[in-house]
Amino acid sequence: TEFIDNLSHELRTPLTSIRLLAETLTREAATAGDAIPPKMRDRIGKIEVETGHLVQMVNELLDLSRIEGGGTLLMADGLDMASIAHATCRELQRGYPRAQVEIGPLPAAEGDEVLVQQVYANLVGNALKFSSKTASPRVEIGAEPGGAEGGAASGTGARGSPATFACS
Repeated sequence: TEFIDNLSHELRTPLTSIRLLAETLTREAATAGDAIPPKMRDRIGKIEVETGHLVQMVNELLDLSRIEGGGTLLMADGLDMASIAHATCRELQRGYPRAQVEIGPLPAAEGDEVLVQQVYANLVGNALKFSSKTASPRVEIGAEPGGAEGGAASGTGARGSPATFACS
């Protein structure tokens, strides 16, 4: 437990620096206009997204350390699922600028916001990653009327076939 806790804290500092540098590169690329090739912009976006994933893993290690130490983690709050989906998708879409992400109406829910963000990041991240090889990558997030609470993400798979991911 102590080892995981120390490792997590030691990893946070360099990851934060990398993330800030990637954000700076994104801003500078935006002001440089056409001087930065689109492929380079895509790569910078992917650095941001993947650094975010590493930060998430470090946070999960810290959570594991707290669980092993007898601490509690779940924070049940009222959640605006659409707001969480928009924020998560904005972050993820930087690495996939060609992808079209549509977020339909989502019901309010109760739960732990951090864990819901992780679920969205995993589902939408996978949908973006596997649909990004198609000519027109598209991911939709929504809830079915009368369906279970939660949401679903669907997209075009790597071979152009539809793919759906659901959570409830």
